[in-house]
Amino acid sequence: MRTIGAALAAIGGIIATAPVALPAALVTLGGYLVLAGSVAAAVSSAAVDPNGDLRRVADEPAAADRQRVVERGDAASL
Repeated sequence: MRTIGAALAAIGGIIATAPVALPAALVTLGGYLVLAGSVAAAVSSAAVDPNGDLRRVADEPAAADRQRVVERGDAASL
């Protein structure tokens, strides 16, 4: 997702700053692509824990604690 967002932002930047005269709608579209791509890249980068272990074991104490909180309905404290 981060790569797709970066690609959208790059394409939008190229369109928005093209050295030739383009229709206003196309330049506006380029601006929206930059915005959407930047937001997508930022959100996907922020949602990743670089030190996280993706292979967690179900009987791990932290996982068991999270499961009890979810079952209790107190997920807001997570």
